[in-house]
Amino acid sequence: MFGLVCATALAAWMVWWVFDAARGLRRNVKAARESGLQWFLSRELLHFNWSYHERFRPFADRGDAFLVVSPWGIYMANASPTLIHQIATRRTDWVKPTEHYGVVERFGPNVVTTEGSTWRDHRRVSSSAFNERSNAVVWQESVRQAGKMIKAWQRREGNDDEGGDGKAGMWVE
Repeated sequence: MFGLVCATALAAWMVWWVFDAARGLRRNVKAARESGLQWFLSRELLHFNWSYHERFRPFADRGDAFLVVSPWGIYMANASPTLIHQIATRRTDWVKPTEHYGVVERFGPNVVTTEGSTWRDHRRVSSSAFNERSNAVVWQESVRQAGKMIKAWQRREGNDDEGGDGKAGMWVE
């Protein structure tokens, strides 16, 4: 008797899940059509870190901006510098999904996890640390440490030839 109840509950849950997925897919396809952007249904781009593995190929096939539609949401893929600039500068028109940043909020609200007036307060306080002078220091230190890392790798592989210019590899300074 217990097995029958469990099997019935599982079957009911599966029917509900399929119905909910179909309803979500229909709602998201409608929203994607209304957006005016190219959209498609695909599992291929929904795996973790797809942009690292696929690189620019999906954009070459589909254009600079497109939507990937699934029953659980709509994902916008974007490689358009113009659109990226609009998103970055028109903060009130493009609200970030702060619910995805829970791991960053472990130490409290911050520039990444907030929006609106709270974001402006965090931005005002933290912006002094991010200026051209500090960015130049970070860049120089990054180049220095990367050079040391490459030299260590070359020594480990028995290749100490640096090409005669005192630098390991090509560097943009």
